[in-house]
Amino acid sequence: MTLLVKWGIFGSVGGRASAYGIRRALWAELSLLGLAVEPWAVVGDFNIVSEISERKGGGTPCLAAMSDFNSFIHSNALTDSTTMGFKYSWCNKRMGHRRMYQKIDRMLVNQRWVDAGDGRRR
Repeated sequence: MTLLVKWGIFGSVGGRASAYGIRRALWAELSLLGLAVEPWAVVGDFNIVSEISERKGGGTPCLAAMSDFNSFIHSNALTDSTTMGFKYSWCNKRMGHRRMYQKIDRMLVNQRWVDAGDGRRR
């Protein structure tokens, strides 16, 4: 897993590094980094939905992982800036009843990030 820190934007890259425990450790590390930065954003494929309505098809998402993700968002006072556009950001490209859609890609920002902009959505 690689953690990129530049201009208050954090992102991570990692093939199978999306395991539940690794994601929890990443969110803990990002929370620490977020304390030292004024405006900041976290961008990427979080591989977890924040609520069940962000998933169509497939089984029920892991509720513990969803809870941890939401705790990360709320404890860092982040908001999802990707609320416009398509409802889902990912599809497994399967056919019929095996098809699944999810919103797992997002840009989370703090209020200082929003205040630093001009207030318009792009």
